[in-house]
Parts: sequence; C-alpha cells; structure tokens
Amino acid sequence: MREQPHAITLTPLKEHGEQCGQLLWVGYHTHRTVTKLDGLWKLTIVVRRCVQLECPRYHVAYRPEEEGRWALPHGKFGRGG
Repeated sequence: MREQPHAITLTPLKEHGEQCGQLLWVGYHTHRTVTKLDGLWKLTIVVRRCVQLECPRYHVAYRPEEEGRWALPHGKFGRGG
C-alpha cells in the first residue's frame, strides 16, 4: 500500500508590490511533487502579481521565497553539473 504524500501550501511573504506599493493579487496556483528523505510532499505554490497597469512590475510573478528551499528547478536532481 502506498503512503499518502504530505501537503503544504507555499505563499509569498510579500503582499505589496516593490515598485508601486499596491496590494498584490493572487495570479494563480501551481502544483509540484517533491521527494524528500521523509517521503513525498505535494506543494501548492501561490503566485502573486501586481494588477496596476502603471506599475513597472505589472503582471510579473512573485513566487514564494521558501520555494527554493524545497526543490531544485524542474529537471534537476541531485548534485550533478
């Protein structure tokens, strides 16, 4: 019998844009499964975006800061070069 994966939601710490100071909206959610020594983890990643047309960072994705501690970029595994 397979063990159920653990689940966690990662959310950006920033709630306001760096350039305009306006509230960042949730643009979308993405999902990823990560293998760690303690088992499988199912990550839900919340991505925020600025919706102010005048903002230089309009629609630029703000991903959770913690995401880099959980997983390497897609396609990378282990220590190879």
